[in-house]
Amino acid sequence: MIEHSFLIHAICPFVEHRQWDYYTVRIRTSETVDVHKLESKLNFVRGVKAVQEWIAETIKREMWFECEVEVHGAHSQNSTTRVIV
Repeated sequence: MIEHSFLIHAICPFVEHRQWDYYTVRIRTSETVDVHKLESKLNFVRGVKAVQEWIAETIKREMWFECEVEVHGAHSQNSTTRVIV
């Protein structure tokens, strides 16, 4: 199994002021893929106003190979959430 890891950010839709949430995206696969192509597929997520579940599901749909996508987020109030699709 190969794991690729990326750091991204998005705007939290649940707070009135601009609150950034930070995510570690892990893409696990048994295939060899170009990490630069993977990174370019994540660009559409960076900086958007979105919930973590949408981010994970959208990234999964963008992948052209069989994989598992995990999005681990750090939110306000020192909480974290992990979504695996």
